[in-house]
Amino acid sequence: MRSRWLAAALGLAAVLASVGAVACTWTQHWSFSDVLDAFVVSNIVIGVSFALCGALIAWHKPTSALGWMYAVGGVCQALSALAAPLAEVLRDHGAATWMVRLDVTIFQWAWPVNITLIPISLLLLPDGRIASRRWRPIALVMAITAPLFVLEVGLAPEHAPGLPAPYLTLGDATYDGLTWLWTVSEARWALSVLVGVVCLVVRYRQGSEMVRRQLLWLVAAGAVIVVAVTPWALVAGTPLVVLFTIPLLPAAVAAAVLRHQLLDIRLVVARGLTYALLSGLVLAAYAGLVVILSGVASALLVALLALPLRSRLQAAVDQLLYGERGNPLKVASRVGRSLGAGLPETLEEIRTTLRLPYVGVVVDGEALAAGGVLSGPSAELALDGGTLVVGLRVGESRL
Repeated sequence: MRSRWLAAALGLAAVLASVGAVACTWTQHWSFSDVLDAFVVSNIVIGVSFALCGALIAWHKPTSALGWMYAVGGVCQALSALAAPLAEVLRDHGAATWMVRLDVTIFQWAWPVNITLIPISLLLLPDGRIASRRWRPIALVMAITAPLFVLEVGLAPEHAPGLPAPYLTLGDATYDGLTWLWTVSEARWALSVLVGVVCLVVRYRQGSEMVRRQLLWLVAAGAVIVVAVTPWALVAGTPLVVLFTIPLLPAAVAAAVLRHQLLDIRLVVARGLTYALLSGLVLAAYAGLVVILSGVASALLVALLALPLRSRLQAAVDQLLYGERGNPLKVASRVGRSLGAGLPETLEEIRTTLRLPYVGVVVDGEALAAGGVLSGPSAELALDGGTLVVGLRVGESRL
């Protein structure tokens, strides 16, 4: 019970910090541009989303480190959102210099904590545990070196105009002399993210049907985040609003951990992947044809090609996620080749080919053979002397 109260307190703290940040920006008459440039809005959106999603996970699964990492990281990010405008409020109301310096110190040191925890959390998805023993040394190295990024940001000798310098910073010469270390820090963070993604790929390939459904939530969220944030990281002048896609990560994690059976996430991924590929191909084709033909002719030709191309892409993506259910002849051929191996092998071939969670034969109330694990609703088909039990996919109510 205490852990639940602590989780609720962390979520509430992030919300209160965000409300305080809004109140401070209002009293200081900050414009929306000022709020964006000071990262107040992005810190609020990211902080509250991480804190609330983390609190939900910690409330329902208090033994999972995922929830606590997101909750603590979200609170830290929300505190940075509050500290930015609060520093000006304290200064304008004649607060002691040490109070203003403490406030800007919190701003500078708090938000990197959440960014540091994100790569480590990828190793714990989706069940809050390390995938296997071989990943433990990697997780240990990532945890030990994680403070590097916090130090890189916190020790930087930077402060806003009109405000005192924060505590715990280095001089310009000393900080610049450690440029090699900060380069290592940046490379280490990027490598940690890459290692986390590799771990997720391994888990997906080796995981059960349930684990794969959980991880597909992250695929959907991660694809949107990468497309939105990559231009901001590489192209100067990209609007900061692209950072508002980052909250999709904790939301996807919360859905994967707590409500992964809410809908058929494979359908979402299939449709999203299809239209993403189609959009990319259409844009590329249009750009190429504009060089050769007139604008009107290019648009007409691309429009004529888009519809059949969409059908082919949709079929390819559906086959990747759902198997050969749209090709009965190929299914019959594959199942026929497995008949000689025995009933269990045949049922497993049916399950794999059609991407079903479970297929089993029941005779006189007892399972004679089965493939997969029945963990949800099912449908029954009468056989001569028995029953064929088929596990339904998430989101389906009948075959």
